[in-house]
Amino acid sequence: MRAMMCFNKGENIRYISHLDILRLFQRAAVRAELPMSYSQGYNPHMLIGFACALPTGAMSEAEYGELTLSCELECEEIMKRLNAVLPLGCKISLVKRLPENYPSLMAIVARAEYRIEIVDKGADRLIAELVEHTNGLAEVMVNKKTKKGMKLTDIKGMIYSLEYRNGAVYCELAAGNSVNLRPDTLMEYFRDQMDCFPAYRIYRTGMMLEHGGLFDAAMGRSGRDGTDCRYTALRKPHSSFGKRRACGVSCSA
Repeated sequence: MRAMMCFNKGENIRYISHLDILRLFQRAAVRAELPMSYSQGYNPHMLIGFACALPTGAMSEAEYGELTLSCELECEEIMKRLNAVLPLGCKISLVKRLPENYPSLMAIVARAEYRIEIVDKGADRLIAELVEHTNGLAEVMVNKKTKKGMKLTDIKGMIYSLEYRNGAVYCELAAGNSVNLRPDTLMEYFRDQMDCFPAYRIYRTGMMLEHGGLFDAAMGRSGRDGTDCRYTALRKPHSSFGKRRACGVSCSA
């Protein structure tokens, strides 16, 4: 049996790495006495996977993972058992059964939504101007970490939406195996454009499927507007670079 779960990553576990989140669920599955399936071979491991890694230090309202069980179990029972043993700051809100031929979550995630809250509200005007300026650029060049090391990359085509309102940056970024843009990479670009960029907190608020719709729809819940959002191609890259901006606010820790 394959089951997809939606869970949060809160303040108490924000500094737990992606690998440690995997270990957390492995141990929780054992404590919850779930009949887990294991891989074959000399070093069998529990079949647990996640849609997309979250940067260490970031929090999330919508993380998605997959469990493979060796026998049938009610989704409500799976959620109940795991929630009873998971630590503070991690709670499963929904479990949904997946068809056996459904692709892995990592293979179908295409985009992720983030809310990046700015701690120092005194920088509102400057950040709003910086976001507007970034939206108007033809290209946004940053040093992005790749498998071959740091590389100067145009990330404009990986930013699907970007706006600043109510003291937070809201963005929709490329996510997945083929193209991926971490929110902290975008924020490092912002920091380079201002002499003193204020502290911020990153929250992931949702993910979208490559072959059609929100993860919420795959979980049996309707999307924000009830529509089927198909993301089959990335934006075409553009081309120009902005100048560094001075910031008139003091640094915050």
